[in-house]
Amino acid sequence: MKSSTRSSPLVSVLIPVHNGERYLREAIESMLNQTYRNLEIIIIDDGSTDQTASVANRFSDSRIRFINQPVNIGLVATLNNGIQHCSGEFIARMDADDVSEPERIEKQVKFLLEHPDIGLLGTAIRVIAERQRLRPVYTNPDEIKSRLLYGNPINHPTVMIRTSTLGVHRYDPSFIHAEDYELWCRMKKTVRLSNLPEALLQYRSHPQQISRTAGEVQLQTIKRIHEQLLHELGLDTNEKTLRLHLDIYLKNYRAETVFIREAEMHLLSLIKHNQTKRVYPVKTFGEITAAVWFEMLNHLAGYHREVYQTYKRSPLKNYLNATFTDTFRFYMKQLKHRTE
Repeated sequence: MKSSTRSSPLVSVLIPVHNGERYLREAIESMLNQTYRNLEIIIIDDGSTDQTASVANRFSDSRIRFINQPVNIGLVATLNNGIQHCSGEFIARMDADDVSEPERIEKQVKFLLEHPDIGLLGTAIRVIAERQRLRPVYTNPDEIKSRLLYGNPINHPTVMIRTSTLGVHRYDPSFIHAEDYELWCRMKKTVRLSNLPEALLQYRSHPQQISRTAGEVQLQTIKRIHEQLLHELGLDTNEKTLRLHLDIYLKNYRAETVFIREAEMHLLSLIKHNQTKRVYPVKTFGEITAAVWFEMLNHLAGYHREVYQTYKRSPLKNYLNATFTDTFRFYMKQLKHRTE
């Protein structure tokens, strides 16, 4: 095992890969070029049939450990297997088709050492296929926790987790294609989650990704997660409620009076139930929920004539933490639609 000190603890970088020959070299090089040196890089090959092993074995750096699984067992089982091989105080995740910025590990370790209350830390990302477009993230743990009901606020390939945290939690193989989202939702009860605002990973988006090839299965998995989250708040989790919540999560907004009204009532109900159950920080959850509603209204302002009137009369407005500029732009967007 590599030496480790309190100021420079060992970090285990876990890279699962299946048929990743095209991008694996670049991913490994980005880890070898980290400014933080006390690493073990665990590449676990999940039954690849291409030249993945050949690419990995070209590197002679002693920090690399290549583990071959001759049979493809899937990402979730591979991640859990990989965790067993990690010796570090922290485990950093990375996908075999992404690129970490040189200071990623150094900055995440520094933050976690300075914030012992944080159990998991992600970062913002830049999307390679979108001209390096920045995808910003929430950084406040209360906001991240509250946002979990409406989306996944943690970029999985960017996370660094305390190994002690994963001693209690593991990826659940029954939540296929949304195993990370389910894990964060489960962790929220006992673990504080945070993000660094800086984009420390270049994220590759391409047609072979699971999110593009397993859409319906992934949606059904997310729906199951929502059922658990709504149940925690004491809501009736019937099919209509789950469908409505999934539409809000996916931003499948409809410029229909009935949908707008049902979404408003649903979001108000979530706030009221949380005031009783206190699953999420009450004030922050109200603000996040109102922001989700305001985002929906902004989107629909160019399609439905009465959206601004809905905004003016709704109790959700009392929870909204929007700037004058935000509301003015919303009003002008609605005014333009009504005059066309």
